[in-house]
Amino acid sequence: MPSKLFLYDKKVANKDLLNYFNNRNYTTVALNVYPSFFWTQVDSVNNDGYLAIMSHGDNQTFEIATGNSPADLPHDRIVPFATSLLQRNVTLYLLSCHTGNNPLGELLGIPNFKFAAPKGFAQVKPRPEGAVVLSVEDPNALVLKFPGWTGSEDVIPNRAAKQLNIK
Repeated sequence: MPSKLFLYDKKVANKDLLNYFNNRNYTTVALNVYPSFFWTQVDSVNNDGYLAIMSHGDNQTFEIATGNSPADLPHDRIVPFATSLLQRNVTLYLLSCHTGNNPLGELLGIPNFKFAAPKGFAQVKPRPEGAVVLSVEDPNALVLKFPGWTGSEDVIPNRAAKQLNIK
């Protein structure tokens, strides 16, 4: 059972992001076409662990399976998902785009649940000291704007333009 798990969609996560998580001793696992695989992986994270997810997302939900008919996390499973992680004291880094916006950001915001989710796009920027993860409005813009993060104060950056400190 991993203490740090990064679940990702192969179409979304790039080499820089995979290196970023490998350098932080995360077990990196690609999502597949089966939603049950997602739940098995989530349940495998040790108590007091860390779970990072990057797939397609919006302010409603995020994908938990890939393929021609990708599956989203059902709305009626959002609060139980967060509650399960809270009960095991697992910190969630939900890097799927716009998942920090309401209603999803609000649904994840149950008391004492440790999480971070971007209000914009989660963007990995290579830097000489190592890559960083930022929340940006448009990753292709010449001048970046930073909408910031939603989450618990001890997990999210204290300024919108700061990088997320993933443990």
